[in-house]
Amino acid sequence: MDKELILRTLINISDVKNQQEWKIFDSKDLINVLKDYMQKMVVCDQQAAYKDIENYLSKYRSIFKKIVDNKNITVNELSEIREPLIDIKRKYFIEKN
Repeated sequence: MDKELILRTLINISDVKNQQEWKIFDSKDLINVLKDYMQKMVVCDQQAAYKDIENYLSKYRSIFKKIVDNKNITVNELSEIREPLIDIKRKYFIEKN
């Protein structure tokens, strides 16, 4: 799977309004870039969100490393990192009225 497509997927899930900024994720330090970006997106329950973000990034570290190293990841691996990110977005990035 193409690295650009993967990075575009990550930004589209996290912050579709800024989808053109996907290149910020094209970094050797992808995990920290994702962490910083995701933490900026948090709008509620900050302490729990930061913990969940840390756990998410830690759990899928090996997949993120493959992305950084421009190694092929499978559709299943993309789903593995995409689905929990969607959950984090729903839980912490969307203003609750």
